[in-house]
Amino acid sequence: AFLCHVMVFAAAAVIVITLLFRTNGDSTHGLDLCMGQKHARCKSRWTSTLATARAAGANAVQTRSHGRWCLTSCQGGTEGIRLAVKDDSTQQVLDSLLCSREPLQAPELFASLDQAFPADPDPRISTLLLSGLARRGQALDTALLALSWHSFKGYELNYYHYTAVVDACAKAGKWMKALEIVSVMAKSSVESNTITFGATMNACEKVGNWKNALQLVSAMEKRRLECNTITCNAAISSCEKSGEWEKAWQLFSEMADSRTDFDTITFNAAISALEKGGEWQKALQLFSLIVQCIVESNATTFNAAISACAKGEEWNQALQLFAEMARNEMQPDTITFNATISACEKGGEWNNALYLLSAMTQAKLEPN
Repeated sequence: AFLCHVMVFAAAAVIVITLLFRTNGDSTHGLDLCMGQKHARCKSRWTSTLATARAAGANAVQTRSHGRWCLTSCQGGTEGIRLAVKDDSTQQVLDSLLCSREPLQAPELFASLDQAFPADPDPRISTLLLSGLARRGQALDTALLALSWHSFKGYELNYYHYTAVVDACAKAGKWMKALEIVSVMAKSSVESNTITFGATMNACEKVGNWKNALQLVSAMEKRRLECNTITCNAAISSCEKSGEWEKAWQLFSEMADSRTDFDTITFNAAISALEKGGEWQKALQLFSLIVQCIVESNATTFNAAISACAKGEEWNQALQLFAEMARNEMQPDTITFNATISACEKGGEWNNALYLLSAMTQAKLEPN
């Protein structure tokens, strides 16, 4: 009984201490646990850091991580950045870089990095800096310059650093820059991984650059890197946007042969590619496989299938799919109505076409 009481008391003490160390929003009560000079240094450091960040337009909060106080949020897309503070001046420079609203010019950026980084920097700090810059669309040029600065200085660069910037290029639609970085990685003997290739393929997918996307798939196979669902989806989507339905179908078949998992995006891209290529029968066959593969369909899936029905003048099946959307509590959009009305028009079903036009108005969708 005595041991039980001791254990309960110990557990309660742990909970109380944990709650005391928690910090929410701008609260600074956790700092009060510091004692004496340590308390003063701790509070002074974070008063200065937060002031610097907010002066740059940041919405910053402080949390405790592994015994150190960390800046965890800057307005502009750098949520989740955590830089362990070892040197006040270094932290302040990095905070200002991450929270800057405007892209920095090369001389200004290089001077700041020279000031912030010691002779032998921790690669993890570089990763966090590049990742933080890369997450902000307007900071892509700054991220590219920072990557060049690291290379010029001869500092260690690994696939984490390159992949962070490649991902930023993908989000900005800069596929040529993404390919350049992958090429630099190869020349620098830095191994690309599935994430790097996936990010690069996403950049190609945004502009429908199917040739480079397929080349990246081949490069992955040569390196014996497994093409996962994300990379395959990007390759199929790039083929779909370029009207290369045969390539999209081939990639889908290869996914099935290699037992790579399908998801909603896989089916949407493949069905849309087949529909655009006039292969409406294959598109509808693929749509019927969704249930067998236990993949959730969405409005985009139905839109592609109904558009395939319109191409094949299968007005009856188009109406069935339209009704199935309602049963699945999916809201039809303008594309849905357009495709279904088109199917009815090609089948001479003018009564159904007029009914759909009326339903479209009731759904507060403007006919085009």
